[in-house]
Amino acid sequence: MSMKSQENNMRRLATLLGQDLGYIYGEKESGPNGSKKTFLNVGKVFLRALAKDLGLREVTVSSNTGGIAVSGACTLIGMWDNGGIYVCMEQSTVGRENVLYYRTVRHAYSERFKG
Repeated sequence: MSMKSQENNMRRLATLLGQDLGYIYGEKESGPNGSKKTFLNVGKVFLRALAKDLGLREVTVSSNTGGIAVSGACTLIGMWDNGGIYVCMEQSTVGRENVLYYRTVRHAYSERFKG
């Protein structure tokens, strides 16, 4: 993805996260005019490009729509040689200040651990 496309995605995400995405208006569980669905789609595109830019391997990008009172969340888990990173974007239910957080990880989730 080009740098200009990634910048456009960041701007779209900033605009979307400046709204209350947990509020139902028009479409069930889609936020104002489908903004929640747009946030989740653009968020996944942004995180996939971020993973490529960071040189991550074993990458998992996902989204969770949550319920009607929340924005949902977009997550990235990716690994380098000696560890990895977990990134999550979501709108807090108590305020819109903290929308992105990250932490280091030692292992990526493996399919073999599913029950």
